[in-house]
Amino acid sequence: METAVGVLSAFLFVSVVINFVLVGMRVLKGARLNYRSKGEFGEDIVYGALKQSGVEPQYLFSNYILKDKDKTREIDQICVNRNGVFVIEVKTYCGKIIGNDDWHEWTQQMPNGEEHRFYNPVKQNFSHLYCLKKLLPEGIPIYNCVVFVSGDIKNVRSAYTMTLGALQMAICNSGSGARISEEQVEKINEMLIVNEDECSSDEHADSVIKIRDEIASGICPRCKGKLVLRDGPYGKFYGCINYPQCTFKKKIDEPN
Repeated sequence: METAVGVLSAFLFVSVVINFVLVGMRVLKGARLNYRSKGEFGEDIVYGALKQSGVEPQYLFSNYILKDKDKTREIDQICVNRNGVFVIEVKTYCGKIIGNDDWHEWTQQMPNGEEHRFYNPVKQNFSHLYCLKKLLPEGIPIYNCVVFVSGDIKNVRSAYTMTLGALQMAICNSGSGARISEEQVEKINEMLIVNEDECSSDEHADSVIKIRDEIASGICPRCKGKLVLRDGPYGKFYGCINYPQCTFKKKIDEPN
């Protein structure tokens, strides 16, 4: 048993190194490492690692655009196999990452002492799960996976945040093994293909702005219900009037 675990660990490590080298070679050939290509760099690493997982049948979607009423959402990666549907948000932040599942913003601490704030990726990905789950048959297990391909996440307190190696282990053997049938895997794959939206990047950017405008106007971006003031254990917040069917909420002092 220990030998098998050691072989698997070595395989995963070699897979990650190979993908870093291959993508790095592409960057060195002339790709400008701006914000967008840095994101694509991380997504390529994750996509390549998942392709080498050995799980069959398995379907992978990269930069999946999902139509949500009159808006769109972009999901970095979706993996479908007999263990379920894995919705993956890829992050390439370096430095020390500090965060908690319940926080609105997380912090990136650089070696030179600089700090940067970014929106909680767990919450970001839960909005993707919320929309995607409406397409899937009832009872299909769906997982929120926030993957940091770089950076120190020892100070992140999250049940959904992981390294690439941990993601590979989850993909290969989530829970107690296979949860759905091969027929269900094929059906989900077909549903995702049919429902993928073919909008442009500019159209998607316009959709993101529209979501922010709705929140600023007191409208729930998920179900169009009214946002009402509520009391919670950590203070007052705006929540959707259609709770518990819709669980969207926003702190009073958080930006749109």
